[in-house]
Amino acid sequence: MTRFKNLDGSGPNASAMVFRWAVLDRIRGRRRQSPGTAAVPSVVPDVERLRTPPAAGEPGRITWLGHASWLVQLDGTSLLIDPVFGERISYVIRRNGPAPLRPAQLPRIDRTLVSHNHYDHYDRPSVLAAGAPVLTGVGLGKGLPLPVRGLGWWETERIGESVRVSFVPSQHWSRRGLFDVNQTLWGGFVIEGSRSRIYHAGDTAYFEGFAQIGARFPDIDAALLPIGAYDPAWFMEKHHMNPEQAVQRANGCTFPPPARRWISPRCCRLAPMRSRNPLTDVPPEEFVKARDALVRKLRDEGQAEEARRVAALRRPSTALWIVNQLGRRAPRDVEALIEASQRAQRAQLQGSGSDELRDAMHAQREAMRRLLEEADKAARDAGTALTLELQRRIQDTVQSAATSEPEALRAGALEHELSAAGFGALLSGTAAVAAKAADRKRGFEERADEQKRRVAEKRERMLREREVQRAQQIARRLAVRAEQLERFSAQARQSAEKARTKARKSREAADAAAARLLELRGRS
Repeated sequence: MTRFKNLDGSGPNASAMVFRWAVLDRIRGRRRQSPGTAAVPSVVPDVERLRTPPAAGEPGRITWLGHASWLVQLDGTSLLIDPVFGERISYVIRRNGPAPLRPAQLPRIDRTLVSHNHYDHYDRPSVLAAGAPVLTGVGLGKGLPLPVRGLGWWETERIGESVRVSFVPSQHWSRRGLFDVNQTLWGGFVIEGSRSRIYHAGDTAYFEGFAQIGARFPDIDAALLPIGAYDPAWFMEKHHMNPEQAVQRANGCTFPPPARRWISPRCCRLAPMRSRNPLTDVPPEEFVKARDALVRKLRDEGQAEEARRVAALRRPSTALWIVNQLGRRAPRDVEALIEASQRAQRAQLQGSGSDELRDAMHAQREAMRRLLEEADKAARDAGTALTLELQRRIQDTVQSAATSEPEALRAGALEHELSAAGFGALLSGTAAVAAKAADRKRGFEERADEQKRRVAEKRERMLREREVQRAQQIARRLAVRAEQLERFSAQARQSAEKARTKARKSREAADAAAARLLELRGRS
């Protein structure tokens, strides 16, 4: 079976860490107690309103159903995410508050989205009760009597005419039984409609994938982020976020204006995954005026820190402004150029056949031709002409960014013009020398990494052995103490039995003495 990994190559916590958290910390009294079933505030949903999802062109609507469960409605479509309607999870863990909706109160569900296979996210009875086709990660949903499509990271499913659901990475893991660790893929969802873009993170740690998600899906309207199971940090931080980290992803938790009110207890608007220029679409000649106006507006609203950040922005060159426009105007052509450039780079470095390199360079030229056509349109929109010098600068920046900063190119967030010197050198006659130097450097780095890995494995093995030894010592001390208590208990039982025997004999002697006394009195 395939075993999946996170973007950084990590998997579940090591067995020694699990043993320390589950056993040793409990013995030492370091485990925090559950808050129990204290009253949880809730909002009674408007069931009648939920029966009709917003039409295409209207703002989306999200309804929180407790824990990670959400009802997302947009463009005439209703999507159910990680539903759990029962009173207990896997018949064992009781929920802190009842689900605000019963399955019978749901509108017609077009798809059920399941982020991963942990029991608090994948509840089979609830998925079956929804009765809708299922979208989830690769390998999950086997045996369900429902249509299931397993998506890999970045794969997309279209629902109707205008709704797209993309499965995106998260920093987590999967397990449902004893022998299926990481055999199903985990992740989150980005749901896109005509007016709304919503991100459900599933379970995740704070990780590098946020930047990639933000670059591919800018201008997210609402982020549904997890903040549970973050304590103790040494054990949980690999796979969960704490509240502070979640807040770093969100820039406010307020309702949209009344005309766009979503039926949700709270909704968080996602902060940009990278520091984006809020004036990206402003033509260069209007940049300074628009920037100063925005700074004044932010200061009046009390956003001093954001005002300082915007004030530090510099007027982009015409070439840079046009390049950043391409990420939004022609995303498919940008993606084609990035893919072709990376193919050409791999073919050159790996010494692949000339046919593969020639095909990659041909695709590269075609993508660049289409991008320059779009650049010409953008230049006319900005009131300027695409001169040969401007075209060269645009081409150099786009070519270099395709291999050095592809995410920034996709997002239209480049901060400086780039030179194509490195890119041109790669495809020139000096590429072989550069490749050999890169191979030598890579060999040194690989050997150094291998040495570091061995040292880390040895250290982890020693720590694991120490933890096991400590656990064994504690277990032996507990066993000795139990034996002592058992001996004390046996001695106590023997002493009690002796005392009972003496008491019985004393009663018998007293009874005999009393009878003898009565007999003597009768004779007298």
